[in-house]
Parts: sequence; C-alpha cells; structure tokens
Amino acid sequence: MIRHLAPYQSIILMLLLPGVLMAAPKPDRGQLLYDNHCLECHVTEVHFREKRQVQSLAELQAATLRWTVELKLEWTAEEVSDVVEYLNLKYYQFPTPGPH
Repeated sequence: MIRHLAPYQSIILMLLLPGVLMAAPKPDRGQLLYDNHCLECHVTEVHFREKRQVQSLAELQAATLRWTVELKLEWTAEEVSDVVEYLNLKYYQFPTPGPH
C-alpha cells in the first residue's frame, strides 16, 4: 500500500473486513457526498485517465479515506463506504467481495 496511507491502516482494515456491522453502502448518498465535497478539485477525467493511481478496490478505499482526512470532512466509515461504492460503480468496476 502507498506509504502515506499508513496512518489510516486501521480504518482501512475496518472498511475491508467482511462481516463488519455496517449498513449496506448507499451509492446515491455517495454521489451526493462526492459531488458536494470532491468535484471542486476533481474532474471526472481523473478516474479514467490512462495513468490513474488507483488500481484496486483497496486503493480506492484508501484514497477516499485519505482525502476525507486531508480535507477534514469528518465522514463516518459508512459515508466513506458510500463514496467508494459510488465511485466503483460509476468509474472503476473493481470486483467487490461477495457474501461469505
């Protein structure tokens, strides 16, 4: 994982662990959060450019969490998951873990 994401390791693990008691992600809410907090700096091209930095679902989760902290958004783990779900459905289509 990218070195500057190390401080967020425990939160990233919480987001990735199956069976964590969280509500199912809500991509509609994720889109609202993304549109209101991220589009000011992000244009959609960043998600599908040839040399994009995010190459996996774990990296997408880590990057979303990193920017949440950087921008002092104070999003909950659920809100981060919602944004990740929205971005993954809209742009990335990384495989998601299925039910166990």
